[in-house]
Amino acid sequence: MPFVPSWATALVVLQLWAPPTEDRCRKGPLDRASVIACATRDNPRLQADEAAMTVASARRSTARVVLPSHPELEVLGATRKAPGIPRNWNLYGTLRQELEVGGQRRRRIDVAASEHEVASAHARTTRRDVVADALLAYYDVLAARERRVLVEQARRVSGALASLAAARTKAGAEAGLTADLAEIAAVALERGALEHARAEAVADATLARLLGLSAHDLPPVTGSLVPIELPERAAAPSIRTELAEARATERLRVRETALVRRQLVPNPSVSLFVQRDGFAELVVGAGIALPLPLPGPVGPLAKSRVAEARAREREAGLQSAAIVRGIELEVDVTREDLRTRKAMATLYTEDLLTRARADLDALAKALTDGQLDVRGALLAQQQLLEFIEGDIDARHEACRAAISAARARGIDWKDLP
Repeated sequence: MPFVPSWATALVVLQLWAPPTEDRCRKGPLDRASVIACATRDNPRLQADEAAMTVASARRSTARVVLPSHPELEVLGATRKAPGIPRNWNLYGTLRQELEVGGQRRRRIDVAASEHEVASAHARTTRRDVVADALLAYYDVLAARERRVLVEQARRVSGALASLAAARTKAGAEAGLTADLAEIAAVALERGALEHARAEAVADATLARLLGLSAHDLPPVTGSLVPIELPERAAAPSIRTELAEARATERLRVRETALVRRQLVPNPSVSLFVQRDGFAELVVGAGIALPLPLPGPVGPLAKSRVAEARAREREAGLQSAAIVRGIELEVDVTREDLRTRKAMATLYTEDLLTRARADLDALAKALTDGQLDVRGALLAQQQLLEFIEGDIDARHEACRAAISAARARGIDWKDLP
């Protein structure tokens, strides 16, 4: 075995893990790995989640402040005037500061931490959905490419059959109805070709836009309609990012309730004042002020605030339970769908498909050699096209089912083979 320097191995690893450059996303070729990388590069949905996490981080910094408000400095001046007394000035200065009691600061920090946790879980959910949407569009493009090749082959065969049918009708070997049927079949095939062209254009535009490109800038797409292999481990709902986000939201509501309860404790304000009256006396003192809670509806209703917080907490818990049930259902459905789609794809063996494509090309020769009449050739063409297109549809649906199953199981896209 030849010696490979360590620096060369490191260079290969860096190239494999390096993020895609703009040239690679614009010039291609695009395979499955590059589609995943390009879909997450400069994606506005992911950038919006990053901005939301930055906001949550800023709230954590804001929640750590010690004082709930800035100190207040109040300066007053007054003059006194009375008969027989010279005018003089009275000066008053007061420094006032509000203080938090009851552990409100600790609760605010907990709430801010939960908000950051929710934002982080939502960002992971968005990233998974962005990649899944791009992979679905990627397989749509591959299927559209294969259908285009099949349509081009079918158009050649249909044109040849229509020409032969018209020639035999003109020679009196076939009735005029037979030529009409061949022409009608050619029109139907042309209509199907237009539908396939539209579907391919839509698939190209969808993949291009998901990668941040225009439909005309989509580079060559490479790959085959082979479903991804999923690990056989049992799916656990706990690894789904939606459930992580729901449980983080549930913890957030619990901490918000605790914060509301703490905020019911009135915050005192301590003050220090200095006075100088007209008799040149200096007065120094201190004081404390407490808010006076008023009953509702004149003042804020403490019970209603607590009841609202507890209701939101209960709502979050029920939503988590509903998400667990939905995830379990999604896992069951996607597992059965994937199993069925794979079984359907295995019905189309490679040997039979090869013969079907060869038979499709040989229809015109069989008609010319008299081995088939026109109606038999048209029926054979329809059955062969349906069989070959059924193979493309089966593999396409199996690929889409594998993506849906991977998303339902919460599998990280980096873990795919």
